[in-house]
Amino acid sequence: MKPTTSLGPDNIPNVLLKKCANALSVPLAHIFDTSFKDNTLPYCWKTANVQPVFKKGCTNDPSNYRPISLTSTCCRAMERIVNNHLLNYLLENQLITRHQHGFMRKKSTCTNLLECLHDWSVNIQSRNCTNVVYFDFKKAFDSVSHPKLLIKLKAYGLTGNLLAWITDFLSNRSQCVKLGNSLSQPISVMSGVPQGSVIGPTLFLLFVNDVIDIFDNLAVSFKLYADDIKLYSCYNKLYKCHCTVDVIKHYFANRVVNVWNSLPDTVVTAPSLLSFRHQLAKFDLSSFCVNF
Repeated sequence: MKPTTSLGPDNIPNVLLKKCANALSVPLAHIFDTSFKDNTLPYCWKTANVQPVFKKGCTNDPSNYRPISLTSTCCRAMERIVNNHLLNYLLENQLITRHQHGFMRKKSTCTNLLECLHDWSVNIQSRNCTNVVYFDFKKAFDSVSHPKLLIKLKAYGLTGNLLAWITDFLSNRSQCVKLGNSLSQPISVMSGVPQGSVIGPTLFLLFVNDVIDIFDNLAVSFKLYADDIKLYSCYNKLYKCHCTVDVIKHYFANRVVNVWNSLPDTVVTAPSLLSFRHQLAKFDLSSFCVNF
């Protein structure tokens, strides 16, 4: 854990656990063991303080602020232990698609871009155009359905105390908005994976992991970074991208996730401008935004 001094609902900063690790390790281990065996979490572990951080645009528009959740420090310490064992199980059994680069060990935005760049360079060297479609999902982490997520966790083989502990972790959660020294009244959180938590991103990856199944019969390549999806194919297979866009919209509509903030952006790469114009004339790209 990073030795930060920010306070969550339990008013315990990370730096305290760091500096008092020798004295706190035994009592915390007892609390963690009891919580896991009883499949329950203390109430303060299931609350979060949300701090709005300005992104851009008009300061009077709430949508221009990014909500940053501060959760219980002790809970995050236990989550890290549970999450490490969960990731080991998922990776050893190859349950998470290799195309996922978000929140995965030894993967990042860099590995995502390198794999895409290799494929696109091969297409350019073969004198082919490449069509790339980017998806931006709206509030994807906050739209996860808890019942559907738990069904998927069972399908991936999670049972016993682990599944029961995660079930309680997701249930009866609440959050408050903190602005300066003021704190709003708590409100119940009925959906979504807790942002600011340690295990939340892994649960989200499992929720969207089966999106790869819709690409089985489509001649397109794809890369994932958490909730961001990138599709690409040779330009003579552009119609496959059109089909895939419709399939993805249907997939997430059935999972209570808003599909995107705006229409997906499309980027077309070509070995030359003349080749680009020649290929572009063959297809109807009225539904896409094409960037030169």
